[in-house]
Amino acid sequence: MMDLLDRLLGHDAWTTRQLLLIGLGLTDEQLDREFDIAHRSVRATLSHIVRNVEVWSQLMAGGPAGESQGRSLAELIARFDRAAADLAAVARDVRRRAAWDERFMDTLDDPPAEKSLGGGIAHVVTHGMHHRAQLLYMLRRLGVEDLPEGDVLSWERQAEQVFLREVEEADLAVFFEHQRDPVAVQMAAFPPREREAFAAHWKKILADRNVVKRTVLLGPEIAGNMLCWEQSGKRLIGYWLGRRFWNRGVASRALSAFVSAIPARPLHARVAKANVASIRVLEKCGFQVAGESRGAAPTGGEVVDELVYALTGTATEGRRAAPEINVRWHNKIAWNNKVDRQDRWSVPVSTEAVEQARRGRLDLLLTPTKPVPAAWLPPLQATRTLCLASGGGQQGPLLAAAGAIVTVFDNSPRQLEQDRLVADRDGLTIETIEGDMADLSRFADGTFDFVLHPVSNCFVPDVRPVWRECFRVLRPGGVLLAGFANPVRYLFDDERAQNGSLEVRFAVPYSDTRDLGDADLHRLVLAPVHPLEFGHSLADQIGGQLDAGFVLAGFYEDRYADANGDRISRYMDTFIATRAWRPELVR
Repeated sequence: MMDLLDRLLGHDAWTTRQLLLIGLGLTDEQLDREFDIAHRSVRATLSHIVRNVEVWSQLMAGGPAGESQGRSLAELIARFDRAAADLAAVARDVRRRAAWDERFMDTLDDPPAEKSLGGGIAHVVTHGMHHRAQLLYMLRRLGVEDLPEGDVLSWERQAEQVFLREVEEADLAVFFEHQRDPVAVQMAAFPPREREAFAAHWKKILADRNVVKRTVLLGPEIAGNMLCWEQSGKRLIGYWLGRRFWNRGVASRALSAFVSAIPARPLHARVAKANVASIRVLEKCGFQVAGESRGAAPTGGEVVDELVYALTGTATEGRRAAPEINVRWHNKIAWNNKVDRQDRWSVPVSTEAVEQARRGRLDLLLTPTKPVPAAWLPPLQATRTLCLASGGGQQGPLLAAAGAIVTVFDNSPRQLEQDRLVADRDGLTIETIEGDMADLSRFADGTFDFVLHPVSNCFVPDVRPVWRECFRVLRPGGVLLAGFANPVRYLFDDERAQNGSLEVRFAVPYSDTRDLGDADLHRLVLAPVHPLEFGHSLADQIGGQLDAGFVLAGFYEDRYADANGDRISRYMDTFIATRAWRPELVR
């Protein structure tokens, strides 16, 4: 269970990191713009927070305060991750020793002064909170929206995401402390290794390519490890989690993902009969009792009565259960960052394009390059139009200029801001609403005459609710124009494709949360710069429209322009556009 210290440290680290990630999306001018508060700029205030955590962690650990290195946002994030881990290690050691009143020397004070460890830890946490409030003020002044609330309960919801990645050598220090916990040792009936023996044991594991080894992460924190190895002709699995991650569902979620990625069956596990918690985890993940045994741990010790569990059946090679990720939240932040990086789909149309639309000449895009045929468009004058997941200041303003009554509905506040920017600049009326494309419950049945939905449903895990909601909010006879990715785009290894080689790696339907490598997914989620994507089957894209009740009346394909450098587009069209309408009589 998490105690108060765990909550304070976890919330402090997570919330500061969110602000650092938001800083990644700012320009240098925004980062260094001066305000009449704190350290006067976003960059300087973030640097101060990071440096404070570094210095106090080093002093409380009994060492000197090292020099600060690097002020770019990427460097600040790397520095902060290290410093937050150091602070957590110091604080948890203090808790373990109940050394809150123990003194350390603050050598940077003038003159140097002794201070309590408990006071030092409290200072770091409250210091960060104070300066984060100042950062939120500056970010609002910069026009940044969708800022984190920063409350502990929001952190708890976001921080409970479990990931697996390859074991890194730096993880071993945490593993070593986990296996020394006397309560865990007693429960597992497995004696701890001393440091030299532990290092030798893990050196052997890391060198053995036949051992599957993964670090378990809960949010950014190392929660433990999982292993799968062969012994006496059987594939065995084992895991060890730090005690403060117990009773939170971490073990069962991690083990489920771990065994899903291992195609071999059966898998076996040995567990002490008295270890009720691990027995429950194994049974939750489908293991069943296959026998009993008696034996001593490899490190020596008393003979232990054990149960032998087996997992039979099949596993899908290379796939694992999707971790619990708030996809909508992640993609909101990622698209906000895309706006700040002037992604192609976030750059507003020009005033010239708006004037042309007023004269009846519209170049609307559902897919990367081909304009929507004029014959596909309904009469636009006073047409109630929903631009669905279509923020960015592109389609909505053109339709409004052509006379439509436009509502732009998008998950990203910054994308919607682009539409408002064009409306203010060119005297247009556009309603902007933030929301989830799969949930249009704020609109009554039959609200719209026309729905325009360009390529964007690759950012939701399930596309069928999108089609059902489009059908519901359209009046009978209403028109849906949609663009979407051909799922063939998701078959190939992106890195190899960028290097000129098309190699099939994935199956359809595709999901970033399920099919990406563990380390890649963890990096993607911890730094929401790129949105999470999903490659839906044509049965869900086209069949989903038909099943919702639409009648398909138009179809074309498209691809990226050659200049884009998209290798797949050299050989085939990889995007699809459809025109559908809602019949007068619903089947």
